[in-house]
Order: sequence, then structure tokens, then C-alpha cells
Amino acid sequence: MSHANRPSYPRLVGDVLIVLVAFAAVGVVMLRPRPKPKQAQPQVARQIETPEPVIAESAVAVPPPPAPKPPPQPKPLDREAIARAEADLDAAARDRALADDRAAKAAEALKAAEIEAAKVQSNVQSLSNRVRDPRARLASVQQRGELLQAEVKKIEAERLALADAPRPKRKALIDKSPVARPSTGNEYHFELRRGHVSYIDMDKLIDKVKTDARIQIRLSSGGIRSRIASQVGPVGAFRMRYEMVRSPSDYLDAHGVNFDLSGWELVPVRENRGEPFSALGHPASEFARAINRLSPNSASITLWIYPDSFNLYREVRDLLHQRGFTVAARPLPFGMSIRGSPGGSLSATQ
Repeated sequence: MSHANRPSYPRLVGDVLIVLVAFAAVGVVMLRPRPKPKQAQPQVARQIETPEPVIAESAVAVPPPPAPKPPPQPKPLDREAIARAEADLDAAARDRALADDRAAKAAEALKAAEIEAAKVQSNVQSLSNRVRDPRARLASVQQRGELLQAEVKKIEAERLALADAPRPKRKALIDKSPVARPSTGNEYHFELRRGHVSYIDMDKLIDKVKTDARIQIRLSSGGIRSRIASQVGPVGAFRMRYEMVRSPSDYLDAHGVNFDLSGWELVPVRENRGEPFSALGHPASEFARAINRLSPNSASITLWIYPDSFNLYREVRDLLHQRGFTVAARPLPFGMSIRGSPGGSLSATQ
């Protein structure tokens, strides 16, 4: 190339600047974020100046980036659809639970059926074994028959021995007259309740009633009171409540005030009282101390019996009969206390 055709230095510098600006524009375009909808990239028109020596900075015009689209607005919640979905989910859970329950019951029924089938199979097998070979059962029956025969022979020998043994002599009953009769002499009382025997010291209670009645009559000397009701005791496990009324003849007698006993009633002091039958034979028991000072010739025993102690009554009666006492029985219903009056009936003893 000749010196005349060689380009000038300013032109070369301009071409280099143009190339650098073009590369910068391409880099900016490539680094720019692309929007979702694809759009055609604007093309940069590169114009080359005429080969005139122009020394100036030129740049490619870069369009501004497009404005970002506003984010999409969220759709409003469909609460009815959510409620329906939750209801469907609950229904599906219930159906699943019912299905699981039915499956468990079916499994249990299957297991029970298998056990029953195994039992039936075992019974069938055992029955078939017995039917095929009855010798074991026959041997068992034969052995049992031999044992029964030996037992019969033993009983027969005992019967013959008893037939040859001397008979015991007849023994007279303690009470030769089983007919009940009114009691005579002093009467002593015992309560039979809840399997226990309680001694009622009626003599001491009556003495206390007499002393208290004198005081009450003295207080009523003015003649105002026509009835006296009071209580004495306790003696042992009982108190005595009594009632006295003014004597009809007292209204004609101007010298004093007289009262007659109209009735009495025993009031228990404690719920747990008395002694069991096993303790009656002990010398220190209340029953033994009361009986030992009595004479069968001048004393009779009255037993007040509640429904829960009739068996105890028979044992106590037999014990007293062995010691020669006559015994009177006074049954009482539950809830009724021991009571009496001058017009009441006498105890019938045996």
C-alpha cells in the first residue's frame, strides 16, 4: 500500500471508538433483565461517518428499559369452597375411621372363627380317636366299677359291725314336759341381737325407777301433774324409760298423791353390745357371772330375740336347759325395743 492510500491517524482512532461503543451497547443489552413476554430487541444502527477526519466522541443511543409490570393481584379466597373441602375431608376421615373399625371387628371375628374351628377340629379328632379305639374308656369304666364294688363291700362290713354293736341306753330329756307354762319365781332377762347375748339387769333398773319415781311424785305433790315420764340408768348396756299415771283412787284421797306404773321401755346405750356364744362359757363373762348366781329352782330366763339371732337362741336355750333353767322366748321384730307394762302377758317358759 502506498503512502497516499494509507488512512489517517484520526480516522483510525474514530473507528476504534465506534467499535468500543458498539461492544458496550451489546453488553448492556445482554445484561438487561428480559420481561416474560418476549419482545424484539431494538437493533442499534451503526452509522459510519464518511471517511472525513472527524475527531468527536459518538455513542450509540440505548433505549431505556421497559417499565416492570405491576405484580398480579391475589385472587380473593373462596371461603365456601374451603368449608366444603374441610367438610369433605372430615367426612373422609370419619369414613376411614369406620372402615378401620369394621376391619378390626372383621379381624376379631375371623380370629374367633379360627379358634372355634380349631376347637371343633380338636373335638372331632378326639371323638374320632375315641370311636376308633374305645379300649381306654372301657378300661376307665372297669376301674371305676371295681372301686365302687370295693366301697359297697366296705359299707356292708360297717353295717354288719354296727348291727352287732350294743345299742346305747335311752336318756331322758332334761325338760320332761315340753308344754309351755307361765313362769314362776324371779325372771331374768337377756337380749339376743346380731349374734350377741346382752344381760339386762332388770332388778337394778327397777330399783332406780322406784327411787326416781318417789322424787317425781314428791315434786308433783301439788296435784297439778297427772302423768310422770322419766328415764333412769344406765345399768350395763341399757337405760329404762318409764311412765306413771295418777291413780284413779287418788282423786278421792285427800291425804296424798299416788301414781301407778303404766309402762316401761329399755333404751340401748351403745350399738355394739353383748358377747358372742363362744365367750359365754368363760367364768369372767357377763353371762356366766349373771347365771352363776341364780338358782334353777327359783329363777326363770327370758330371752328377747331379734330375727337375726334365732340360731343363737337355740344354742343359748340348750345351754340353759343343761343347767336346769326354764327358758321363755320373746321374739321381736327389727326396730322394736324391749318394753313391758303391768297389764302385759307373762312369759311362757319351757
